[in-house]
Amino acid sequence: MQLAQEHKAVHTITSYSTKLVFSEDTLSLICTLIVGYIYSSIVAACFITPMMYLLSENTEDIEYFEDRKRFGLSKGKRREESSGCLGQWEVSMVGIVERCLYLTSILVGKPEFIVAWLGIKTVVWSLSDKDVVSSSNKYRSFKRKYNNFLVGNGISILYAFAGFGIIQWTTGSFLPSAVSEEFPILCQNISLACASAIAPIVLSLLFIGFLPIIRELLYQRFN
Repeated sequence: MQLAQEHKAVHTITSYSTKLVFSEDTLSLICTLIVGYIYSSIVAACFITPMMYLLSENTEDIEYFEDRKRFGLSKGKRREESSGCLGQWEVSMVGIVERCLYLTSILVGKPEFIVAWLGIKTVVWSLSDKDVVSSSNKYRSFKRKYNNFLVGNGISILYAFAGFGIIQWTTGSFLPSAVSEEFPILCQNISLACASAIAPIVLSLLFIGFLPIIRELLYQRFN
């Protein structure tokens, strides 16, 4: 009798644990988290990488044409090759890791980590080019590259928040209770989740389409 009761109790606990771990809500949350992280890291990289490549090309074009003008070579051809950043897979990998860190910090309610991380990156990046003040030309080049650096990080943060929007508005979780009570529309809204996913992609496509036009205008200006 006692053995049967113990067996029944173990069976009850096991069944409860199974329901708890593999409940529909838990699986839905896990799947949504996976989608959010994939979106913020890999999907974002598919758009950010070509954007940064085009920005790098524009920066190199400006420096190339300015050098020709400075040396009295008013007419110049386009550069046949560009180092860009497309082949720097390390940069893309760093970006993927960063966006995962950004999304995690937002989910756990510690977005100030983003500020600290960017501060460290800025200091290290500027120290690596600490000799740029030795000439005005190097300083102008540094400013352009720094602006590209800011654009890349800004877009990465945008995709991280978009990933958070996908998770939050699909599951209705991760917002402080005070915010949830004040703005119930932010708790669970599939339309907002879709908009959160689409908006950065549309912005990226506009960016990618607009940059070649700027490059063409730049080429015409210097020639």
